[in-house]
Amino acid sequence: MLNRVKEFLLKFGGRYEGFIWFTLVGLSILPLITTINDLLTQLALGSGLYKILEKYTVPVMVRLAGTVLDEIFKIETVISGSSIFMMTGGLPYEIDIVWNCVGWQSFILLALALVTVLQGKYTLGSRIKCVVLGIEGVVILNIVRVTSTCLLLLNGGYGPAITFHDYFSTVLTFIWLSAFWYLSQNFILDYKTEDDAKPLLEKIKTSFEGLNLIGLLPDFIYGKKAMGLATMVIILLATFLNGVAILSVRATGVDQTILSFEHLTSPVTVNTISTSRIMTMPEFTQLNPSAYEDPIQASSSSEFYEMWNFYLYGPLGVDYSLQGSIIYTVWLKFTTSQKLKNYDTQIRFKLYDVDETGGSTLVNSDTFDIRLKKKMTQFQFTGSYIDEHVFDSGHTLRLSISIYDDRELTYVLEYDSSQRHSNIDLPGMVVPENLTNMIQVSLFFATTSVVSGHLRATLKRRREQDE
Repeated sequence: MLNRVKEFLLKFGGRYEGFIWFTLVGLSILPLITTINDLLTQLALGSGLYKILEKYTVPVMVRLAGTVLDEIFKIETVISGSSIFMMTGGLPYEIDIVWNCVGWQSFILLALALVTVLQGKYTLGSRIKCVVLGIEGVVILNIVRVTSTCLLLLNGGYGPAITFHDYFSTVLTFIWLSAFWYLSQNFILDYKTEDDAKPLLEKIKTSFEGLNLIGLLPDFIYGKKAMGLATMVIILLATFLNGVAILSVRATGVDQTILSFEHLTSPVTVNTISTSRIMTMPEFTQLNPSAYEDPIQASSSSEFYEMWNFYLYGPLGVDYSLQGSIIYTVWLKFTTSQKLKNYDTQIRFKLYDVDETGGSTLVNSDTFDIRLKKKMTQFQFTGSYIDEHVFDSGHTLRLSISIYDDRELTYVLEYDSSQRHSNIDLPGMVVPENLTNMIQVSLFFATTSVVSGHLRATLKRRREQDE
């Protein structure tokens, strides 16, 4: 029995020796991950590289990823600045692409891989194909990484999306670099021969001698070292990237997560609730030049007095996952016959989940100190962090605004105006970049490429000697 186990382990180890060795080497330098990640980020910040990425790279990545989502996955997508908004029939999902999230580290890994992979006397044509294939592969890898995160956010929520982005996207990079290394060494790179030393015109003349047009396509596909296959792959990748680049995803300068306060002359019913105060998404917002004044007089009791309730004019078409902090923007003043210039008090915002029957469930409550004036003033507050809450399809949102009063004052909220835009800005999703975790893989590639190159050269010399 022991011999059988030993024999099995030997066979397993012999068959998967490379994989086991690769895994052990990768794991052995995991302690360097955090240090290298912070180092690269600090270098980008200190050198000003992040400014270049923000200005030139982020807009390109946002447009490419947004176009793939819109054209391939048929998800209504809007881009605004560095954000991708996926319109789902409910509230928009926002994915904010920051400079450290475009996959610039993967190009560093590619450069390290190319430095080692291209060692050896290879032809210029095969070197160019290797570089082009590597660059296009990295671009497509990053598009897949970003779009996959967006799709997971839409269908699985924040948890699966961020888990994929932080961990499984690293696996994608690992797979691509492994495939690129294998393809380069076995199919693309071609050693120079005596014919490569000939002048260019002579090589062109020689290439047309005895040309067999019938066998041209098979030679193109199954040529020496599968160079034709590499060319076809590059052509296909280039066609894909060009096709994505010329497609136009809808762009807007309006933040798609802002819900505007609007007033209706005729009340509407939202989940059995009749209301004239609604919240609308940018796609349906129609603000007036002048603001609507909505005065409410508080009662005589010293307490928080609920002034205004706004309902999302829905209901939601799909489940919506909310996580993060809400930004509240309101235009407020007070009026009174008393000799009072300013009034120091508190304002409270409550967000409710409203079901199909009109029943409300409290999701979050934020209270802020506020100094009100008799002159209309804009106030902006950032709320506390909201753990993930899922609003079910068919539900809607209710925002309640209360003010603590002990003076029986009249409070005026102005909204429904582009000049005085009272609204709430829902949290978006900012994903960190942990792709530099793969830096240890580049060290492994550097080692294996050099060793592989020396071994191939040695075997080649031995074959030549045997002949």
